[in-house]
Amino acid sequence: MSDNGQKTLKPNSRYKDPAEMQAVIDTYFARCNAGQIITVIRKGEPIEINQRIPKTVAGLALALGFSSRQTLLNYQDIPETMDVITRAKLEIERDNLEGGMMNQYESRLTSLNLTSNYGYSTRSSVEVNFDEQLQAIIKALPEKYAIQVQAALVSLAGKKQVEGPK
Repeated sequence: MSDNGQKTLKPNSRYKDPAEMQAVIDTYFARCNAGQIITVIRKGEPIEINQRIPKTVAGLALALGFSSRQTLLNYQDIPETMDVITRAKLEIERDNLEGGMMNQYESRLTSLNLTSNYGYSTRSSVEVNFDEQLQAIIKALPEKYAIQVQAALVSLAGKKQVEGPK
């Protein structure tokens, strides 16, 4: 750590120069882009096709010679290598999104990866302040109905009492 609290490259760090790290990253991405030839059987005949290789954080960590994803992520906290790692992760995210959208990657794995590593969510959440809305509705009701509605709401939801009509 530096005097200002930021992480710094240690003398024994594997990559002392961001350009050296970028060269390894570029090689990994080029290998993924080139794909691999696989043989599939179509209509009883073997056919060779070029299968796209998904770009992953784990694959990049291995290409860089690290023993874990976390080691790679730690380099993102170091000012000298932050931009290199951030851009590499963005390229991996883009590859996963586009590959998933074009059905080149298995959709459940793509969804899991984007949810786990990039903050995507398959759920939408909406916050609604029901207390204010309920108070407005109850105030608009005739008093005898307002009391019944309020009692029903309290028993159903265990909510605090809502002001009745005034």
